[in-house]
Amino acid sequence: MINYEQMTPEQQQVWNKINEMMDVSYGCAESFVAAVGEHLWGDVDDSVKMISTGFSGGVGGTHEELCGGVSGAAIIIGLLYGRTTNDEALMIRCKRLISAQRDRFIEEFGTTVCQELRDAQFGADEENPCSAMIAPAAFILLDILEEEKQREANAVEEKVAIAVAEVLPLEEYITKHSQDDQQTLIEQLGRIELPHSYRAWIGEKMSNLGDLRPGVGLTTEGLPDIFWLLVNSGIVDVERAGQYEVEEFYLAKYPLTYQQFQPFLEDPDGFMNPSWWRGMTVEDIHKKNPGEQRFKKSNNPRDNVSWYDAVAFCRW
Repeated sequence: MINYEQMTPEQQQVWNKINEMMDVSYGCAESFVAAVGEHLWGDVDDSVKMISTGFSGGVGGTHEELCGGVSGAAIIIGLLYGRTTNDEALMIRCKRLISAQRDRFIEEFGTTVCQELRDAQFGADEENPCSAMIAPAAFILLDILEEEKQREANAVEEKVAIAVAEVLPLEEYITKHSQDDQQTLIEQLGRIELPHSYRAWIGEKMSNLGDLRPGVGLTTEGLPDIFWLLVNSGIVDVERAGQYEVEEFYLAKYPLTYQQFQPFLEDPDGFMNPSWWRGMTVEDIHKKNPGEQRFKKSNNPRDNVSWYDAVAFCRW
């Protein structure tokens, strides 16, 4: 096997985590699974056991120590590279890949290799070399995941390239869709390959028709119709800044539109009400005149809004 200095940062991370778990599991595969669960979840409940032990069938019919070792590798990779520490989806993906790549693992870890790894780590008298498989199997699984990721990326690029080739020139596209209803236009917006100029034309056409999408217009009372989406609580991993716990909150599906901001400006109890500006050290110029909208289609995002305007609007 390669030495630590020759490992990639990803391999070193896996190696360090494996050794950390080995220190509290005595090298036994079953104890290793329990140690991983207890360390990362605080306990080993039935669901953790079900996820963990479900991997051992991936290379069933071969060496017992290979099953245990590959099982431990899948758990480690699934936990380290999941979006959260308890990401069942990625662990299940690891299990699926192990089953699909069964021959690859068997070829890498035949009886002789298993014996050599066991002897190198524990000595010839040790009967259970399961833990000796975990790091080598984890590195193979990392390679398999990277290969699959690249295949998926290539497939997406190929799909988009084909779709882009099928997009008509803008003039022909406009001619073809000039009589389409809004539902057809909305479906067109779902095409990721559609250029921005096409999307701008669709947005303008929908504005002229009276954009019927919930969340971009007004309620029957003439107030902003906000389409709220729940964002669940969880741990957010911020690049170069660490992890943060975030409580659940709601986020508007669309940016606030020109049409939705207008009632605030036109309401006698809206923009000109001093109550909405209370406590803000803002110059009078902000209180007297809002920013001028550049693009005045109803479903355009409201632009030229200062931070003070935004706070006053939210209070209103």
